[in-house]
Amino acid sequence: RRRQVRDEYQVLEAALKELPKRVDGVAEMFDDLETFNAHHLLDSVAGNGTEAEERIDVLEASLKAAKVAIDRSDDAAALKALDEARAAADEADELLGAIAALHRKLTNAKRDAVERLEEAERSIKQALEWLAEHDANPDPKYLTDLSEGKRLCETAKRHMDDRDHLAALNDAVRADELADEVLRLAIAEEEQAERERVRAEQQLRQAHAAHEEARRYMRNHERDVSRETIDRLPPVVDHSDDLSPSAKATIATELAKSVTEALEKAKTEVKAAEAKRQAADGDVSVTRSWGTPSARPSAGVTAGSDWRSAMPSRS
Repeated sequence: RRRQVRDEYQVLEAALKELPKRVDGVAEMFDDLETFNAHHLLDSVAGNGTEAEERIDVLEASLKAAKVAIDRSDDAAALKALDEARAAADEADELLGAIAALHRKLTNAKRDAVERLEEAERSIKQALEWLAEHDANPDPKYLTDLSEGKRLCETAKRHMDDRDHLAALNDAVRADELADEVLRLAIAEEEQAERERVRAEQQLRQAHAAHEEARRYMRNHERDVSRETIDRLPPVVDHSDDLSPSAKATIATELAKSVTEALEKAKTEVKAAEAKRQAADGDVSVTRSWGTPSARPSAGVTAGSDWRSAMPSRS
C-alpha cells in the first residue's frame, strides 16, 4: 500500500510540473480563437483557463498535504489527499482539452473551407460541361441545383471574408455535394437511356426478322394462304433514328404482335388446305415429310413392297 502511495504521488507530481506548461500553450490557442468569427462557440470554453489554473492550485495544495502524510507514514491520509489531487488534475486536463479541441476544429475548418470551395467550383464546372456535351435538354432540376451550388459558393466566400470558417465550410460542402449528385444522376440517366436504346433496336431487329420469316412462309404457301391473311401482314417501315427508344419499342411490340397473328392465321389455312388435299387424294404415301405429309399417288407400289419391282424390265 505504501508503494502504491509513492507511485501515485510521483505521477501527480509530474502532472503538476506539466500542467502549467499546457496552460501557457492553451492560452495562446485561446487568443487565436478570438480571431475567428465564432463567438457562439467561444462562450462554451470561456473561463476554462481560469478554472484550470484554480484546479492546478488545488493539485499543488493536495500534493503538499499528501507529502506531509507520507512523511508521517499516514497512508490513509496520504491516499485521501492524493484522491483530491488526482481529481483536480483530471479536471484541469479536461478544461484545457476543451479549448485545444475547439482551436483544432476551427483551424481545420479554415483550411478545409478553402480546399472544399475550390473542389465545389471544379465540380460545378465539370457538371455544366458534361451536360452541355451530352444532354441537349437537361432536367431543369439539374440546372436549378447547379445554380444553388454557385450561390452557396458565393456565400461561402463571404463567410470566409467574415472569418466564419465553419459556416463557409458547410456551404462549400453542400455546394460540392449538389454538383456531385447532379453529375452522378445525369451520367446514370444517360447510361439508362443507352440501355433503352440498345434494347429497342434489338426488339426492332427481332420484329423485322419475324416479319421476314412470316413473309417467306406465306410466299412458299401462297396457293393455300388467302389474300386477306397476306394483307394482314403489315409493311416494314424504315424507322428513323429520330424516334425515341420508347417509340421504337412500341413499334416493335405492335409489329411483332401483328406478325404473330398473321403467321398463325396463315399456318391455320395451310393446315386446312393440306388436310383437304389428303382427304381428296385418299391414299397418302409419305416419302420425306419435310415437316408435313405429302400426298402422292402410289403408282402401283404397295405398302411394304420394294420399289425396284415396280420398275420396267430392261431385258
